[in-house]
Amino acid sequence: MKIQSVCHLTGLRKATLRYYERVGLLLNIQRDPSGHREYDPNQLDWIALVKRLRETGMPASQIRILARIRNEDGKNASEGCRILEAHREKVERMLKETMTHLRVLDEKIHFFKQKSKAGTNEKN
Repeated sequence: MKIQSVCHLTGLRKATLRYYERVGLLLNIQRDPSGHREYDPNQLDWIALVKRLRETGMPASQIRILARIRNEDGKNASEGCRILEAHREKVERMLKETMTHLRVLDEKIHFFKQKSKAGTNEKN
């Protein structure tokens, strides 16, 4: 599968995929005879996970460790599990904090709507 297809399927840019490969987040990307990247369709799940981990703030250094562990066929799976569990806890904390922000925003929206209605009623 060519890089353009992977970009289409994952929503990532070519430069991002090349960067992920260069820094060790994507391993074992094959090349065709002309030197173009040739992605195995089985790598799409891993690429989707890398994208999601990056979007949730996991450092590239930790994803690099996960890539290595994945490449070892589970040799250090417990280490991978530990990394993912720690990241899950971080994402859960971020989610709770975001929910608090959302509640405050809802309160302020309600406040301004009430003020707006009061101002409209005073003019009538």
